[in-house]
Amino acid sequence: MSNRHINMAYHMPLDAMEKLVLIVLCDHANDSGFCFVGYQALMFETSIKSKSTISKCLHVLSGAGLIEIRAHSEIGTGRKVNTYQIIFDESWFEKVICNPAKSPRFVLIDSTRLEPEKYTACT
Repeated sequence: MSNRHINMAYHMPLDAMEKLVLIVLCDHANDSGFCFVGYQALMFETSIKSKSTISKCLHVLSGAGLIEIRAHSEIGTGRKVNTYQIIFDESWFEKVICNPAKSPRFVLIDSTRLEPEKYTACT
């Protein structure tokens, strides 16, 4: 479990489902941000009943530049396990939230249907 990533995930400008999936990924991640958790575990821990909804949330998080998804290995008869890399850090907030016009990630979040929240923490 990466407490640093979990704490940052709570402050992300995401919809509820995407934020919950991100928090679960952070809960499974090591200190370097790597985790591999299956769809069934994500569905159970988030209480999201649909695999397609989990997939959509992962796509949004990946498109926003918060995670990276890689096919890790095959198990048995072609079942693949994905590796997820949490790629945001403290500088993400400074680049995206405080200076949205200067960040390409802000455009990515916008393009994946997310609307950023208004933050007053920026000085």
